Amino acid sequence: MDIYKAIQDLMQEKKRLDAIIASLETRSNGAPRVKGRRGRKGMSAEERQVVSKRMAAYWAARRGAMEASPEPVDLGAETGVIPPQMEVPRPAASFEASA
Repeated sequence: MDIYKAIQDLMQEKKRLDAIIASLETRSNGAPRVKGRRGRKGMSAEERQVVSKRMAAYWAARRGAMEASPEPVDLGAETGVIPPQMEVPRPAASFEASA
């Protein structure tokens, strides 16, 4: 295939596409399309106040739940004794006994 012939064909296709694009732009009154604002929408002062009250109530409830929870389990660090709920079951036979 001749490279120069391929380039000429592509240039003609480009001119044709440019003409089509120009005609479509004039049909839309020539006004370029403007994209809207991206991201979060702004909040009014009233909306911020509602969110603030809702979050204050949420965190107050969380603090209340933390205070109502039982005391943490003592791991026996001072006495060296592990509480029964923290014990790990030991295997019936050890490796040294079989050797």
